[in-house]
Amino acid sequence: MLFQGKKKMKMKKRGVSEMIGYILLITIGIAMSIVVFTWLKGYVPKESAECSEGVSVFIKTYTYDCTAKKLTLEMKNNGRFSIAGYLIHGTTQPAQELATEDLSIFYAGTTFVGNGEIKFGSGASVKTNSFNPSSESNEQVITHNFDFLEPIANFSQIYSIEIVPTRYETIRSVAATCAKAKLKQELACSP
Repeated sequence: MLFQGKKKMKMKKRGVSEMIGYILLITIGIAMSIVVFTWLKGYVPKESAECSEGVSVFIKTYTYDCTAKKLTLEMKNNGRFSIAGYLIHGTTQPAQELATEDLSIFYAGTTFVGNGEIKFGSGASVKTNSFNPSSESNEQVITHNFDFLEPIANFSQIYSIEIVPTRYETIRSVAATCAKAKLKQELACSP
């Protein structure tokens, strides 16, 4: 009987030490996750990049040939700040409210196009705000052409376009999408 009592004591001690091991393992895991969280929190910016107030782009004229599937936009910067480029999306249904079709892939120019954005600069000036605001004495107009070529274009017609200017903000030197300056233009076919 004495032997059985020692065996029970050993089993109880071993059970306690296993529980302490589990508790220590969980505590160390939680402590490590807190340390990693606080360390990584320093890498995430506190505020998102936003455009300066007063960014604006204006479509001076456009021509849209529905049969040839070509769109020509003449745009000017009528805001207070230079811009780097723009995002362009279109609606492919007459009653569609939200423009979801990315039209930047149909751009027929030499300007840099990447990640759905058409840039105004080229070469080393791609990451600069190169499209300056127009003034009464110096009106800058940029013409961009789009060819909606078959088999790439899986739609028959564009009914409206939305243009969102982008610019590089000098505070953190990051690209910002100017969602507040979004421009919507209904399109009508021209002969």
